[in-house]
Amino acid sequence: MVIFDLRTDGSHDGFIAAVNRGLDSESGNPYLVRYGHIGSDRWWSSIDRNELPVEVLSGKVTFVGLRLEEWTNEEEDVVEFVVDGQVFGYDRVGPWASVPIRVGDILNLTRTIAEVHTWTGPVIYVIDIRCEWLPTSEG
Repeated sequence: MVIFDLRTDGSHDGFIAAVNRGLDSESGNPYLVRYGHIGSDRWWSSIDRNELPVEVLSGKVTFVGLRLEEWTNEEEDVVEFVVDGQVFGYDRVGPWASVPIRVGDILNLTRTIAEVHTWTGPVIYVIDIRCEWLPTSEG
């Protein structure tokens, strides 16, 4: 089951708009010149032609539920999964809120990056394109 897919839903429109504003902040940005704005037809064509670096992170869900956020000590509702020993976590809001993910399930997350070189150094935007949930009988 697909949790979100930037190509077909508007679940991340606010984030994409913010990234595009960031890309617009540098005049003559080579990323925009080559690929266009995130979500544009030109950008999707670049994805489809494998011109942009895309990776699929596949991992097992290791935690689902409430826990205290490390920096604010406030309770948050999260889902975490592990890929090659690295933990990835998402707040269970928006498209994540309606999916009954359980520990042991598998998540496949497709992502890319957009990098902008600014006078203060590079800014890297991580763009999650699609996430698929594969429920298991474990849990």
